Amino acid sequence: CSSLDAMVIGKLFGAGPAGLYSRAFLLAHLPVQQPANLLTKVLFPVVSRLGIQRQADSLQISMLLVGSYAFAVSFGMIPAARDLITVLLGDQWVEAVPLLQILALAVGPVYVAHVMGTTLDAMGALKPKLRIQATKLAVLILLLLALADKGTMGVVYAVVLSEWFGFLLIAGFIFRKLSTPAREWGLILGIVIASGFATYACVWLATWLIPEVTPHWVRLLGEVSSGAIALAGVAWLSRGALAGLPVIGELSQRLPRLGRFIPVSPLQKS
Repeated sequence: CSSLDAMVIGKLFGAGPAGLYSRAFLLAHLPVQQPANLLTKVLFPVVSRLGIQRQADSLQISMLLVGSYAFAVSFGMIPAARDLITVLLGDQWVEAVPLLQILALAVGPVYVAHVMGTTLDAMGALKPKLRIQATKLAVLILLLLALADKGTMGVVYAVVLSEWFGFLLIAGFIFRKLSTPAREWGLILGIVIASGFATYACVWLATWLIPEVTPHWVRLLGEVSSGAIALAGVAWLSRGALAGLPVIGELSQRLPRLGRFIPVSPLQKS
């Protein structure tokens, strides 16, 4: 949908706002796009080779890894937006800061929905996937019509709302289609969202503690480091809960390094 919203901004508000939007959109997705796509491509064949039930289990692992990374990075961008834009684009693009901060809210849902869409492809459920995409596009168009009078930020809000709507739509469909307990999906989504909020809090704390006179690249390095610590902390604290997932227990037994990180219950070992 990025071409549609960029076209709307260009037509209604001119080349300047369209340029700001395009750069903010690029920055919001760039740190997540390639790693998320790589994880998606690698995880499916790895899990299938382990002999684990392919559809639900591989989706759970992909959601956990891609989702935690995407939510952590995107939520961490919100407090770090000014330093990120200044370092990568220069001071002349600081007007894109509020655009980046709002667009970052949609990045996590985009890539988790992408993982779910890949699973629907593997299941041969092309028609439901196309219906979901068409519904999301229709909602985006309605939101653009409703919010365009609020300027570029109105378009940004329309994009974020439509992405969350599409995420909830495809999640509701695929969770019903796969015969996996709702508790397991709730646990995974809880860890994914916790990764985002924990990273946001730690990066915000770093921006508050690092003096304003510090060079932007040093501030950004500190913010990235604090975000990485937050993500690692969530991973460590969630070990016990993750051990209760059947797919994680299976992987822990087959992969010794993972087994040392995640405790496996005696029942799962037997």
